[in-house]
Amino acid sequence: DEASGNASAKPNGNDAFMAGLPSGAPVAAIVDNRVEILMEMGFEVVDAEAALKAADNDFDSAVQLLTAQSNGSSNRSPYKSAPGAGAAGRAGTAAAEETPKFPPRNASADAGGVDERDAQRQRQRQRQRERHRGKKSGDWNVKVQRDSDAIQASFPYLLVSIGSGVSIIRVDAPGVYQRVSGSSIGGGTFFGLARLLTGCSSYEEALALAEKGDATKCDMMVGDIYGRNYGKIGLSSDIVASSFGKLMSEKDPQGTSRPEDLVRSLLLMTTNNIGQVALLNAQKEKCARIYFIGNFLRSNEISCRRLSYAIDYWSDGVMEALFLEHEGYFGALGAFMLSAHVVDDEEDGP
Repeated sequence: DEASGNASAKPNGNDAFMAGLPSGAPVAAIVDNRVEILMEMGFEVVDAEAALKAADNDFDSAVQLLTAQSNGSSNRSPYKSAPGAGAAGRAGTAAAEETPKFPPRNASADAGGVDERDAQRQRQRQRQRERHRGKKSGDWNVKVQRDSDAIQASFPYLLVSIGSGVSIIRVDAPGVYQRVSGSSIGGGTFFGLARLLTGCSSYEEALALAEKGDATKCDMMVGDIYGRNYGKIGLSSDIVASSFGKLMSEKDPQGTSRPEDLVRSLLLMTTNNIGQVALLNAQKEKCARIYFIGNFLRSNEISCRRLSYAIDYWSDGVMEALFLEHEGYFGALGAFMLSAHVVDDEEDGP
């Protein structure tokens, strides 16, 4: 895309920045990421966005504009830095050639600089959450139709098959693929533990219980530990800190916990683990699209919504979670098609 082309055309900090993003990353996501890095360096979010716009989204030029003003140069930029940013020891015009230093944590404690930067990070995360929550609740299962050119442009992608366990396959072209990772924590893990915890007899019964449950009755949340958001590292109060963590202090956890809450917590724990493994592999393999298949997702709207939200949120909108109709049959179809090729090869042999 245009932003990627501009970044790779000049040997500066943009090259290193873009190297960690999948090809074809949306410009808006790239800008959001760059704003967050500038915030980490101590600049105000409004000034960071304005500087990036003035610098045509060139990260190093934006740093130079912002840093020049923080060092008192009146003829370089109208942007001001956040309190304490000028104490970071950055040289005005040399900022683009050097790695900018972070402001000391106590650089302007009396002016509230540290607290303000924490608040800025939290506002940035909140904007990302609002972007996702602003979508209609059913957006995760809206049908996507793409022409042949768009389908070809989707390579490479990850195919995450969730059955009893999880297999993660990188697909580079039709018929060109390799298994890159997997996990033993999958649908079999969820249903097996659900039977132990609640005595449910079928997968459908376990999902029905989860629909009625409240995982926060069992899970320890960030807000339970800190009493609020933990803005310094971008953690919202409603993020799970420890699955089933609240049951540590219960004298009789099985007697005081509803089966519905236990199964809901178990389902989210399993789904969160699958989502994290998928996301990390997508980052490693430089894949912007992740297709989820497997019987674990059959009639499982809770996991589909969670996977869709998690991939969008933690990738800052760079990656896309996609789900297929008849998701539980693709493993069988693949085995059938592979066996047909094997028979053809044997018939064509010497």
